[in-house]
Amino acid sequence: MELTPVLNTSKPVSHHVTAWAGVVFGEKKHLALINMGETSLVQECECRVSSVLGRNARELGKQHLFDGSPETCWNSDHGTPQWVALRWKEPVTVTAIAAQFQGGFCGSHDTIVEIGTNGSNSWQEATPWHLEDVGTEQTLRLDVPLTLTRLRLNFNSSTDFHGRIIMYKLDVIGRNHSE
Repeated sequence: MELTPVLNTSKPVSHHVTAWAGVVFGEKKHLALINMGETSLVQECECRVSSVLGRNARELGKQHLFDGSPETCWNSDHGTPQWVALRWKEPVTVTAIAAQFQGGFCGSHDTIVEIGTNGSNSWQEATPWHLEDVGTEQTLRLDVPLTLTRLRLNFNSSTDFHGRIIMYKLDVIGRNHSE
């Protein structure tokens, strides 16, 4: 993906920010803050999810988290916890995670970002993510970058009474060490 610097006057730019990257979602331009040398890491990973509503993976599956369309989504089945797990073949350093949910079907205040390494089935809590029940993009900027091969968002509860998660977008920002 080619990154194009663009000017966004609606958000203040701090002195630590060195570039804006534009990512196209259909006809709309989505702006994400990316430092020099950082990029989206989701194109290089494998993804697994806890469940898909009605096992309808074609219309509601994990692939829709990364397709760039605001019209498609991953929709979990009923119950908690739900999760999204990503795995890279080589270590990556993660500096931020961005996600967009359907309002009313969002992970709650007790969502946990977990990390793991290849060859291990265990997960270690890295940081909480206090998600809000909104339909706009939410970004978790990590104070300390995480170097990992596996990352999981663990939604311990949902704002939906039945425990469903509806997620339109997931992006992981950082550095790929193999490039």
